[in-house]
Amino acid sequence: MSPFLRNFALQIFFRMKNSYKIFRESVKTITQYYMLLVEETKSQRLVGSTNEWVLDNYYMISEQEKVMKEELKGIQRGEWKVDSRRIQVLWDLLENYLRRCHFQVDKALLFRYLTQVQQRQKDYLAYPEVTALLPLAKAVLISELAALCRRLEEQKSYLYKPTDKQAPIDDCPIWIPTTGRKVDAKNVAHITIGT
Repeated sequence: MSPFLRNFALQIFFRMKNSYKIFRESVKTITQYYMLLVEETKSQRLVGSTNEWVLDNYYMISEQEKVMKEELKGIQRGEWKVDSRRIQVLWDLLENYLRRCHFQVDKALLFRYLTQVQQRQKDYLAYPEVTALLPLAKAVLISELAALCRRLEEQKSYLYKPTDKQAPIDDCPIWIPTTGRKVDAKNVAHITIGT
Protein backbone atom coordinates (compact mmCIF):
# COMPACT_ATOMS: atom_id res chain seq x y z
CA MET A 1 0.00 0.00 0.00
CA SER A 2 1.36 3.46 -0.85
CA PRO A 3 2.37 5.72 2.07
CA PHE A 4 -0.36 8.21 1.09
CA LEU A 5 -3.12 5.56 1.17
CA ARG A 6 -1.77 4.12 4.41
CA ASN A 7 -1.81 7.53 6.10
CA PHE A 8 -5.31 8.21 4.74
CA ALA A 9 -6.55 4.86 6.06
CA LEU A 10 -4.94 5.53 9.43
CA GLN A 11 -6.64 8.94 9.63
CA ILE A 12 -10.05 7.38 8.94
CA PHE A 13 -9.29 4.63 11.47
CA PHE A 14 -8.35 7.22 14.10
CA ARG A 15 -11.46 9.29 13.39
CA MET A 16 -13.63 6.34 14.37
CA LYS A 17 -11.88 5.97 17.72
CA ASN A 18 -12.21 8.20 20.73
CA SER A 19 -9.57 10.80 21.55
CA TYR A 20 -7.96 8.76 24.35
CA LYS A 21 -7.52 5.74 22.10
CA ILE A 22 -5.97 7.98 19.42
CA PHE A 23 -3.62 9.39 22.04
CA ARG A 24 -2.70 5.94 23.38
CA GLU A 25 -1.99 4.60 19.87
CA SER A 26 0.09 7.69 19.10
CA VAL A 27 2.20 7.28 22.24
CA LYS A 28 2.69 3.60 21.39
CA THR A 29 3.92 4.50 17.89
CA ILE A 30 6.27 7.18 19.23
CA THR A 31 7.60 4.80 21.91
CA GLN A 32 8.31 2.09 19.33
CA TYR A 33 10.19 4.56 17.17
CA TYR A 34 12.04 5.92 20.21
CA MET A 35 13.17 2.39 21.13
CA LEU A 36 14.39 1.88 17.57
CA LEU A 37 16.44 5.08 17.86
CA VAL A 38 17.83 4.01 21.23
CA GLU A 39 19.02 0.75 19.68
CA GLU A 40 20.69 2.68 16.85
CA THR A 41 22.52 4.98 19.27
CA LYS A 42 23.56 2.05 21.49
CA SER A 43 25.16 0.60 18.37
CA GLN A 44 27.16 3.84 18.03
CA ARG A 45 25.30 4.88 14.87
CA LEU A 46 24.37 8.44 14.04
CA VAL A 47 20.63 9.07 13.74
CA GLY A 48 20.39 12.65 12.42
CA SER A 49 19.00 15.85 13.90
CA THR A 50 15.27 15.11 13.58
CA ASN A 51 15.72 11.78 15.30
CA GLU A 52 17.91 13.43 17.95
CA TRP A 53 14.95 15.70 18.69
CA VAL A 54 12.73 12.64 19.22
CA LEU A 55 15.35 11.12 21.54
CA ASP A 56 15.81 14.35 23.50
CA ASN A 57 12.11 15.15 23.88
CA TYR A 58 10.59 11.72 24.36
CA TYR A 59 10.44 12.23 28.13
CA MET A 60 7.90 15.06 27.67
CA ILE A 61 5.52 12.70 25.90
CA SER A 62 5.98 9.90 28.42
CA GLU A 63 5.39 12.35 31.30
CA GLN A 64 2.10 13.45 29.71
CA GLU A 65 0.74 9.95 29.31
CA LYS A 66 -0.79 9.50 32.79
CA VAL A 67 -2.11 13.06 33.00
CA MET A 68 -3.60 12.87 29.52
CA LYS A 69 -5.28 9.58 30.33
CA GLU A 70 -7.25 11.25 33.11
CA GLU A 71 -7.92 14.44 31.16
CA LEU A 72 -9.13 12.75 27.98
CA LYS A 73 -11.24 10.18 29.77
CA GLY A 74 -12.69 13.00 31.90
CA ILE A 75 -13.71 14.87 28.76
CA GLN A 76 -15.47 11.78 27.46
CA ARG A 77 -17.24 10.58 30.59
CA GLY A 78 -16.40 12.77 33.56
CA GLU A 79 -18.25 15.56 35.31
CA TRP A 80 -17.40 17.97 32.46
CA LYS A 81 -18.38 15.48 29.76
CA VAL A 82 -18.34 16.71 26.17
CA ASP A 83 -20.46 14.99 23.52
CA SER A 84 -18.34 12.81 21.20
CA ARG A 85 -19.55 14.73 18.12
CA ARG A 86 -18.43 17.99 19.72
CA ILE A 87 -15.07 16.43 20.63
CA GLN A 88 -14.65 15.60 16.94
CA VAL A 89 -15.55 19.22 16.02
CA LEU A 90 -12.99 20.51 18.52
CA TRP A 91 -10.37 18.04 17.27
CA ASP A 92 -10.95 19.16 13.67
CA LEU A 93 -10.78 22.84 14.64
CA LEU A 94 -7.53 22.36 16.53
CA GLU A 95 -6.01 20.19 13.83
CA ASN A 96 -6.97 22.71 11.13
CA TYR A 97 -5.48 25.61 13.10
CA LEU A 98 -2.26 23.73 13.88
CA ARG A 99 -1.81 22.62 10.26
CA ARG A 100 -2.33 26.18 9.05
CA CYS A 101 0.33 27.34 11.53
CA HIS A 102 2.70 24.45 10.71
CA PHE A 103 2.16 23.13 14.24
CA GLN A 104 3.63 26.26 15.84
CA VAL A 105 1.59 26.77 18.99
CA ASP A 106 0.54 30.33 19.81
CA LYS A 107 -2.30 30.63 22.34
CA ALA A 108 -3.24 34.17 21.32
CA LEU A 109 -3.56 33.19 17.64
CA LEU A 110 -5.42 30.01 18.55
CA PHE A 111 -8.04 31.88 20.56
CA ARG A 112 -8.37 34.54 17.87
CA TYR A 113 -8.92 31.77 15.30
CA LEU A 114 -11.49 30.02 17.52
CA THR A 115 -13.30 33.31 18.15
CA GLN A 116 -13.50 34.00 14.41
CA VAL A 117 -14.78 30.50 13.67
CA GLN A 118 -17.42 30.73 16.40
CA GLN A 119 -18.63 34.13 15.20
CA ARG A 120 -18.69 33.06 11.56
CA GLN A 121 -20.56 29.82 12.26
CA LYS A 122 -22.66 31.21 15.12
CA ASP A 123 -21.72 28.10 17.10
CA TYR A 124 -20.15 28.96 20.45
CA LEU A 125 -18.15 26.71 22.74
CA ALA A 126 -19.59 25.79 26.13
CA TYR A 127 -17.37 25.90 29.22
CA PRO A 128 -16.64 22.13 29.23
CA GLU A 129 -15.62 22.41 25.56
CA VAL A 130 -13.23 25.27 26.35
CA THR A 131 -11.66 23.21 29.14
CA ALA A 132 -11.26 20.34 26.68
CA LEU A 133 -9.13 22.45 24.31
CA LEU A 134 -5.78 22.00 26.08
CA PRO A 135 -5.87 18.19 26.40
CA LEU A 136 -7.22 17.86 22.86
CA ALA A 137 -4.50 20.18 21.51
CA LYS A 138 -1.87 18.01 23.21
CA ALA A 139 -3.48 14.90 21.73
CA VAL A 140 -3.52 16.44 18.23
CA LEU A 141 0.16 17.40 18.51
CA ILE A 142 1.16 13.97 19.76
CA SER A 143 -0.90 12.35 17.01
CA GLU A 144 0.98 14.41 14.43
CA LEU A 145 4.32 13.45 16.00
CA ALA A 146 3.28 9.79 15.77
CA ALA A 147 2.47 10.26 12.07
CA LEU A 148 5.92 11.82 11.60
CA CYS A 149 7.54 8.87 13.41
CA ARG A 150 5.68 6.44 11.12
CA ARG A 151 6.91 8.34 8.04
CA LEU A 152 10.49 8.44 9.36
CA GLU A 153 10.41 4.72 10.08
CA GLU A 154 8.97 3.92 6.61
CA GLN A 155 11.73 6.00 5.03
CA LYS A 156 14.29 4.35 7.29
CA SER A 157 15.58 7.79 8.21
CA TYR A 158 17.01 6.38 11.44
CA LEU A 159 19.72 4.89 9.23
CA TYR A 160 21.51 8.23 9.01
CA LYS A 161 24.17 8.53 6.35
CA PRO A 162 26.19 11.74 6.50
CA THR A 163 27.08 13.26 3.17
CA ASP A 164 30.52 12.41 1.80
CA LYS A 165 31.38 15.97 0.86
CA GLN A 166 31.40 18.65 3.49
CA ALA A 167 32.51 22.17 2.87
CA PRO A 168 35.64 23.16 4.79
CA ILE A 169 34.85 25.58 7.60
CA ASP A 170 37.01 28.29 6.02
CA ASP A 171 34.78 28.34 2.92
CA CYS A 172 31.53 29.02 4.83
CA PRO A 173 30.51 32.70 4.90
CA ILE A 174 29.20 33.92 8.24
CA TRP A 175 26.62 36.69 8.53
CA ILE A 176 27.41 39.20 11.25
CA PRO A 177 24.05 40.80 12.12
CA THR A 178 25.49 43.77 14.02
CA THR A 179 27.68 44.83 11.10
CA GLY A 180 25.34 43.79 8.30
CA ARG A 181 28.08 42.11 6.28
CA LYS A 182 29.32 38.65 5.41
CA VAL A 183 32.83 37.54 6.30
CA ASP A 184 34.84 34.40 5.81
CA ALA A 185 35.06 32.07 8.79
CA LYS A 186 38.84 32.50 9.00
CA ASN A 187 38.41 36.28 9.52
CA VAL A 188 35.86 36.02 12.34
CA ALA A 189 38.51 36.20 15.04
CA HIS A 190 39.32 39.76 13.93
CA ILE A 191 35.75 41.08 14.30
CA THR A 192 34.37 42.24 17.61
CA ILE A 193 30.64 42.18 18.22
CA GLY A 194 29.02 45.59 18.20
CA THR A 195 31.39 47.30 15.77
